[in-house]
Amino acid sequence: EGFRIGTDASTGAMTGFCWTKVHADHDPVLGEIYVIAVAPAHAGRGLGRALTIAGLDWLWRERRTPVGMLYVEADNDRALATYRHLGFEVHATDVLFTPPPGSSSAGSPSAESP
Repeated sequence: EGFRIGTDASTGAMTGFCWTKVHADHDPVLGEIYVIAVAPAHAGRGLGRALTIAGLDWLWRERRTPVGMLYVEADNDRALATYRHLGFEVHATDVLFTPPPGSSSAGSPSAESP
């Protein structure tokens, strides 16, 4: 329920999926595109857009969610463009990690030798 799967018509192989969630504790009820993925071999063919639309359609038809939301990484330009074309707007930006001031990279911490 709430899980849309894209398949290759000729092979039946899964090409991507869209997993949705409903947040009934919100007013109005909130529909979320929780996870969406496209197999790398099928990227750039509009499948992400089609799966997003299928997920939103399911959220509306089956759960009557008037508001939709999703999270996306800020550096995922392809997904951001897709969502903007579908009418999504940035509502909030979360920062989960920032390197300490003066650090040279955001990589793993390194141990110093004695």
